[in-house]
Amino acid sequence: MGRLDYEKDMMIDEMALDVECLNQPRLMMFYAEEAAKVRGALDSAKEGLDIIEAETDAEIRKDPEKFGISKITEAAIKGAITLDADCQEARRKFLNLKMEADLVSAAQRALDARKKMLELLVQLHGQQYFAGPKVPRDISAEARKRMETNMSNEKVKSAMRRNK
Repeated sequence: MGRLDYEKDMMIDEMALDVECLNQPRLMMFYAEEAAKVRGALDSAKEGLDIIEAETDAEIRKDPEKFGISKITEAAIKGAITLDADCQEARRKFLNLKMEADLVSAAQRALDARKKMLELLVQLHGQQYFAGPKVPRDISAEARKRMETNMSNEKVKSAMRRNK
């Protein structure tokens, strides 16, 4: 399986929410396909491991001395299977694929969280959360200015009446 860029795929550009929302289904499908591929490979690896272990078990029972076993017991057979190089390699492959399957599964859960976060960010955007700061109105200053303007207008009117 190729290396996926989980961290990059989970990032959200809050300045391009429209693009992120449009990209979300593609990402979800991509990771669903990756999960299916990894699960298929994991199933094949498990089947291969089971076959190698069964073949090794049969070889041990046929010729126990070849594997250093003097008396055949289930524990001795199990130990010889565990030490067999082919079995170890098949087990290592299975465990690596299991780890990858777990990571893809975690990425799918993270994409669900990403979807929810996109929904919340769009809501916040609709509520103007990201709008620039608004300067609060200073009502008392506005009232003072209005009073000064009114007083100034009265003085002008009064002066005009006197000059008539």
